[in-house]
Amino acid sequence: MKINDNIELINNTVANAYYLKIHDLNILVDAGTKGSGKKIIKFFDNEKIKPDIVLITHYHPDHTGGLKEIYDKYQPKIYVPNGEIDAIRGIKKISKASTMSKFISYIIKTEKVDNVISVINLDVPDIEHYNTPGHTVDSNSYILKRENIIFSGDAIISKNGKPYINKLFSWNMDLANESMARLLNLKPELILPGHGNAIRP
Repeated sequence: MKINDNIELINNTVANAYYLKIHDLNILVDAGTKGSGKKIIKFFDNEKIKPDIVLITHYHPDHTGGLKEIYDKYQPKIYVPNGEIDAIRGIKKISKASTMSKFISYIIKTEKVDNVISVINLDVPDIEHYNTPGHTVDSNSYILKRENIIFSGDAIISKNGKPYINKLFSWNMDLANESMARLLNLKPELILPGHGNAIRP
């Protein structure tokens, strides 16, 4: 589904995955579950393009489950939150927010991906990473500066078109509330969340 001339929501993924075109770069924001990964690959193959860069907002399996398959097919550069690199590489587990979060992680498996880069090293024209902990230990959002659009991951999700935090899956609600407030204080034109419809604050 087209968001604008440069951004498209890839249809039917468990968590929202977005395609973004900046200059000559094809960028994917988040990688869905393993099943969603196949849909993301089908999207790129149908468009006859490949992702040059993948931006991951946080390590949860509904955002990273398709990452290994996407990497194996296209070998993009993958940028991930600095504090969650070891979780994505399968080196270390991060404590889950709740029993429900543990259960979801148990049933939705992810394969480790070794070839990832910290967002600290992100150098993509017009995109800035923004640390938004709370939903997870070191979740990040990404700001498309020229259009003042935020890809919020689960730092902000959409409930009836309004900004919302999913308490059931969040690691630290105090930090989550602070992160949402900081994002909203940026006065974005549009928030593209990890779940739900686009938000116009």
